[in-house]
Amino acid sequence: MPLTERVEERDLLLNLFKECTDGKGSAVLVTGTEGYGKTELLNNFISYAGQQGALTLQATCSPIEKEIPLIAIGQLLNSTETPDELADETAEFLKLRKETLSNGNTHPNSIQKPVEVIEGFHRLLSRISDHTPLVIAVDDIHYVDIPSLQCLLHFIRHMRTSRTLIVMTESPSISTVHPLFHSDLLSQQHCHQANLHPLTNDGVYTIITRELGDSTEFKLKVEFVRASGGNPILLHALIKDYRSAGSGADDNIVIGPSFRQAVTTILHRIDRSLIRAAQGLALLSESDSVALLDRLLRISSGTASRALQTLTDIGLVSNGAFRHPLVGEALLDELSAEERKDMHHRVARLLHIHGTPPSMVAAHLLTAGPVDAPWAIPVLREASEQALADNDRELSVRLLNLAHQIHPDKAAGASIRALLLENTWGLGSRTIRERLSALAADLREGYLNTRHAFLLARHLVWNGQANKVLDVLASLRKRAENGDPDAADEIDVIRTWLSCTQPQILGQGSTEPYPPHPTPMQDTRLLAPTLLRSALDSGPRDVPIGDVERTLRCSNLTEEGCSVTISALRSLIYTDRVDQALVWCDQLLRESVRIGRPEFGAFCAPFRQRDWSAEGISAARTTARWRA
Repeated sequence: MPLTERVEERDLLLNLFKECTDGKGSAVLVTGTEGYGKTELLNNFISYAGQQGALTLQATCSPIEKEIPLIAIGQLLNSTETPDELADETAEFLKLRKETLSNGNTHPNSIQKPVEVIEGFHRLLSRISDHTPLVIAVDDIHYVDIPSLQCLLHFIRHMRTSRTLIVMTESPSISTVHPLFHSDLLSQQHCHQANLHPLTNDGVYTIITRELGDSTEFKLKVEFVRASGGNPILLHALIKDYRSAGSGADDNIVIGPSFRQAVTTILHRIDRSLIRAAQGLALLSESDSVALLDRLLRISSGTASRALQTLTDIGLVSNGAFRHPLVGEALLDELSAEERKDMHHRVARLLHIHGTPPSMVAAHLLTAGPVDAPWAIPVLREASEQALADNDRELSVRLLNLAHQIHPDKAAGASIRALLLENTWGLGSRTIRERLSALAADLREGYLNTRHAFLLARHLVWNGQANKVLDVLASLRKRAENGDPDAADEIDVIRTWLSCTQPQILGQGSTEPYPPHPTPMQDTRLLAPTLLRSALDSGPRDVPIGDVERTLRCSNLTEEGCSVTISALRSLIYTDRVDQALVWCDQLLRESVRIGRPEFGAFCAPFRQRDWSAEGISAARTTARWRA
């Protein structure tokens, strides 16, 4: 595979190799974040050196072998056949290594006969380089075992006249190598360092053109830059996923299995805890609360900062957030359902404590599902109100349902059930009937707020349970007798509304007086049906039209507001102001379409369909009076 934007580093290796063949030994430390192409550069060079006749010894260090003494040295000497002339010397050193490991010493940082092993390794490599140019390649030196590192450093210090080139790769994100390694290595003039950097935009474009063709859209190239962060491994994984998607990819990148595997592999190679930090960041990024990462993961702020810097170096993160939203989603998909629930709940709690807007906190609570968290109930209710204000009734209902599942106290539960009844109005859900029964019990037992009694009464009538409204009035009378200051007003509102809509429920010959005509400053819930009753009883002359219009202006498209609006529209019609009523009706129909609430339009539509000629109005008024 051609190397892109690695020409300077490749040329350094080629020049040092030429010097090596001339008898001038040197060492190179190639550094770069995981995925930047260190191994690819190393393998590319080893292949070249082998073609030029050099003997290559290779070792790849691993974190699971870091505690095994001399494991890296063993890999080097077993990676290829040494010259026949040195077969005996090689076998003798390997025997010494085996004896050292079999003496019962289990400490990973020390060996028996260290001087003999170190000098024996030096002597063997010197003899090999006398016969042929020698290239020693150690990938991921940050995972090397200490005894092997001691052997290598000793040889490096004395290799200036040896036909040997040692190339090591290291990830600066993994600080597991011995602290004296860099100072000892790079202080010597024949030792060099090459730092790999992320690909530039032009470098990414070059690879995309080579892999996907000249016709690749520029905006797609930009998306590859954005998602890969210039990390070559991530870029090639994205290209593979894009190709696998075929025509279904269109002009969008694809976060598929290759990319997911590349990300998790890189993160696990650096530090297994880093993937959890990445997942935490994916949850917090939208809240702009990266400072909470340490508390979410229960780690120190310094550890969280280093994790964030590492994620930035890899190319996944920029300015504290994932470079592409799909990257964060892919990481979260690696969580089990229980892990994801737990993390979302902890994030919600942290954001709430730090004053994050309820809508953002509620989003995490919805994902977490029901939890034992009473603090979440007011958050969910406030977020529900905001969703309703944004004309997102579905979200509003979901938030209220979750609040109801958190097992609030009985009064809070009754209040939430009332809000659910109001917000699910018009959906025809069978759960409405169940809620009516529960709310009726809440009212009898004293848990339902008095101001919700009219809501209950309306829905009982609309759902064919009109006779149960008498039980509502009875419960309110008991509250009034016990000193509830709002109960009498609620009784007036319900009785006045019934007098215009279901007068037969109040009973023939009832001697209980209607409430007095409300003043303009009184509750519109009482004003609207009172105006309608006046229109039915007295006709146009006794109905203050200004109050009717004020009622229409003040009402809104809510369940309760719709009830008020219908009463006001009927008042206009029964006072011979049909044109005015239809203008208001059309306005309300348009508004119901705009906010996506067709049930409001369903209530207004009949006004457009009725015969409102003089004869039609008279017939409607007569029917209404007969029902009264």
